[in-house]
Amino acid sequence: MKWLCIPAAVALTGLTVTPASAQSGDFLAALSATRASDPEAASRYLTAALDRDPDQQSLVRQQISVYTIEGDYDAALPHAQDVLALNPDDELARWVVRVAAIRRGDWHAAQAVLPAVIQTRLDEFIATVANAAVLTGVGDIEAALAETRTGFDEKGIGPLGDYARGLIYAASGEAEAASDALAAFISRDPFQYPRMAEVTANAFERSGDLENARFVYNALRETGARPGGQAGIDRIEQGDPYPEALTPTPLDIYTELLFVIVRLLDDQDSPELAYRYAQEIGYLLTPEAPLFPGFSEVIASSLLALERFEEAEAAYATLEDVLAFRFSAILGQIQALSDQEHYDEALAKLDEAEAILGRSPVILRQRAVLLFRAEDYEAADLAFAEWQDSVVQPGAAAAQTLFIAGIVSYQLEDYVEMEERLESSLELDPDNPHVMNYLAYSWVERGINLDRGFDMLMRAVELAPESGAIIDSLGWAHYQLGDYDEAVPFLEQAFQINPWSWEIAEHVADAYWQVGRELEAEFFWNRALGLPEIPDDHVEAIRIKLVEGMSRDPVR
Repeated sequence: MKWLCIPAAVALTGLTVTPASAQSGDFLAALSATRASDPEAASRYLTAALDRDPDQQSLVRQQISVYTIEGDYDAALPHAQDVLALNPDDELARWVVRVAAIRRGDWHAAQAVLPAVIQTRLDEFIATVANAAVLTGVGDIEAALAETRTGFDEKGIGPLGDYARGLIYAASGEAEAASDALAAFISRDPFQYPRMAEVTANAFERSGDLENARFVYNALRETGARPGGQAGIDRIEQGDPYPEALTPTPLDIYTELLFVIVRLLDDQDSPELAYRYAQEIGYLLTPEAPLFPGFSEVIASSLLALERFEEAEAAYATLEDVLAFRFSAILGQIQALSDQEHYDEALAKLDEAEAILGRSPVILRQRAVLLFRAEDYEAADLAFAEWQDSVVQPGAAAAQTLFIAGIVSYQLEDYVEMEERLESSLELDPDNPHVMNYLAYSWVERGINLDRGFDMLMRAVELAPESGAIIDSLGWAHYQLGDYDEAVPFLEQAFQINPWSWEIAEHVADAYWQVGRELEAEFFWNRALGLPEIPDDHVEAIRIKLVEGMSRDPVR
């Protein structure tokens, strides 16, 4: 369901900061805090700036943005109303007023501030969602249906158009038309997201199409929506009436369609946008809403991608009591704990997941990766070996795991096992330049398989020409073989790409020394000493080089 194509530079707020609005230090601090995903600090600084200059509209709009990023529309609303009083066309303010009106079910008020300015493809989709829901809310069903045709079908995403029409028909009481539209949706894009399939099954059941309802409900029992699937099967088998509480409302049209877009944003690695729109959904939902757990999962995964690890851990923890999300909630907490380097806690959490799934390949792989990140290489090696034994026929997704397993073998100086694992990784992912780099460099470093190693490094550079680490490997391979003149340009290029690597800086210095450029060598050794994360043993080794120099190749 690759429906969205979002430019990387899409802004969250559409705010343009002019020099005149950047005179306050509090304002600059607020901008910095916003970029650092610290909304509390951003709001605090903006409040201070507004105290000094309460009529500065750019400050007001930035305050609105900060509130909405964290889903606090109630706090944003008075500011938005003030902005609209001065500028009725301000799209940011219209959006906040519209969302607040949708929440209280005031569809006529929401209609008065429907989207007016469309700047990006994402704006087009959001506008279609808002128009479809609001027009349904005011009873203009034909106009709402027309919005889905122009906003979805004509944009090449017909399945989402079918889904939207199914929701509109269902909310307007046309059960059979809803069933037909959602049948068209699921026949074109079945089970992309279980929530969409559950809504479709509900429509089948409500219209009396119990055969199709039973089919979809049964399929849902194998997905994250299994409680809804089981509940549907139970109702059909027991002859219970369809619960009217499951019938979509205009508010559901808005949240369900927006949720689809949020999931797509999350899938397309746009966590800032996914988080921002998921917060809007959260403002509109109650905790009892069927969509609430799904919204919570997107919030948690977005926080994880935004490296807000403690918040992600807490967000995943709230999902543990929801049966359908319990396993993903535990895995999410494990990832958040691991990213905070709390490996013992992460491993303890993994034990809980193992109690649910047993020693499955997923669990074994996760345990091995955690032990690798904790640098417990012997335990990691055993865990990776058990994972390999559990996978009957590894697919492409196993390539990265085999790569990490190969690194573990290298750390243990088990070069035979390392080569087997890395070669297996390349069989599954033949054009992975990072695996090529690791394997080839290990050969050159030990003086074996030199021809193949150099060919592999050259290929890796072709595949990743912007990787300073890989270019450094090729240069250092030349150095290791005494080809110093050939090594220098590669190492220089690597340093230009990655000037913050102490290791590359040291390599450049060593190569300069070997070709007789002592003054430059001393500069780069000193440069390496000033770069972050340099190990103590290298600090001492470089200091010795600065005093004593290096032994040179006898040829020179």
